[in-house]
Parts: sequence; structure tokens; C-alpha cells
Amino acid sequence: MWTSALRAASLLGLLVCAAPFSAGWALAAEPEMNDAAPAQAQKTTAELLSDLSGDNASDRLYAARALRSMLAHAQHAVTHAPEGSLARDDGLATLDELEQRLPDQCSAALQFKNVVALSAEMLGMLNHRAALPAVQAAAATETRKGVKRRVDRVVAVLSGP
Repeated sequence: MWTSALRAASLLGLLVCAAPFSAGWALAAEPEMNDAAPAQAQKTTAELLSDLSGDNASDRLYAARALRSMLAHAQHAVTHAPEGSLARDDGLATLDELEQRLPDQCSAALQFKNVVALSAEMLGMLNHRAALPAVQAAAATETRKGVKRRVDRVVAVLSGP
């Protein structure tokens, strides 16, 4: 007798608690989409390369992080994806574009304090030895300990055999 009464009370409590979450009420509680502020589209590689040497510091930092991530992902795909796979082909295309356009932008971006380490690291990832003098100059003027260590690591990579 007690078990059936408990089950009934439990079921009644469940129904009372679940009532506000019925389909009609839940749909009314959904926030409306604001048409005035559309979602920001992802930036293209060309826009990121332009932002890397641009005037806006936050855009420059975002571009440096995004480009470094793209470069690392493309290099990983080329190294580890099976021959002829879509991932490898996409990585090769991305890597080809970045190898052509990124060294000049990174060399120019070495003058900016907020992206000097990321720019130097990308030059090191590309093994762009022509940028060694610019990276050495950035290392010589750098005073921040962590950034100096990162840039010195790139100098060692570019100076090596």
C-alpha cells in the first residue's frame, strides 16, 4: 500500500515539476535571434595575413595565433595523413600558400611587441633561413624573459644545419 502511494506521489511530483518544461513553454522561453548583430564570419587567410602587420594590436594578435595554428595543422596533416587523402591534400594546399606569403608578413610583424614571438616561431616552423638576421635583431632588442627564450630558440633552429 505504501509503495503504491509513494509511486503515485513520485509520479505526481514528476508531472508537476515537468509541466513548465513542456514543449510549448520551452519554445516560448528561447531567446530570439538578434538580426542587428549577425555572427562574425571567420576571416580568410588573406585577411589574417593582412591583419598580421596591421595597426590594430588585438587583430594582429588574433591573426598571429590563427596563422600559427593553421601552419601547425597543415604541417601535421602533411606529415601524418595518408598519401592521397583529403586531409593531406588540404594540408599541402594550405602549406603551399603559407610558405609563399607568410615569411614576408612575419618578418614585417617582428617589429610589433605583441606578436614578435609568434612571428619568429612561424618563421622557424617554415625554416625560413633568410629571416635569420631579422629574428636575431628581434632577439637582441627583446627584454621580456619568456619572449626572449622563444625567439632565441628560433634563432638556434634557423642557425642550425
